[in-house]
Amino acid sequence: MTKKQLTSIRELKRKMAMDSAKHTREYKKSEFEKAMAKDKVETHGDIYGIFCGLSKRAMEVSALCRIETLAVMGYNPKRIIELMEPKKGKAHED
Repeated sequence: MTKKQLTSIRELKRKMAMDSAKHTREYKKSEFEKAMAKDKVETHGDIYGIFCGLSKRAMEVSALCRIETLAVMGYNPKRIIELMEPKKGKAHED
C-alpha cells in the first residue's frame, strides 16, 4: 500500500469513529430526555436513560454505592466483580 492509501484508510477509520460517537451521544441524549419526560421509572430503558444523563463523576459514585450495597448484603469480592463486570462476548441481559 502506498502512503496515500494508508492516509485515506486512517481518515476513513477516524470519520467512522466520529460518526459512531456522534450517534451514540445522540442516542444517549434521546434516552435521557425520554426518561426525564416521565413521572416515574417504568422500564429498564428509563433506568438507562437516567444513567446516561449522569456526569462521569456521578457514574463513578453510583458504581461505588452499588459495590457498597453488595458488600453489606454479604457478597464476597469475587462475586461482586462477577456481578459488576459485563459478560464478555455477549450483550448484558439485565
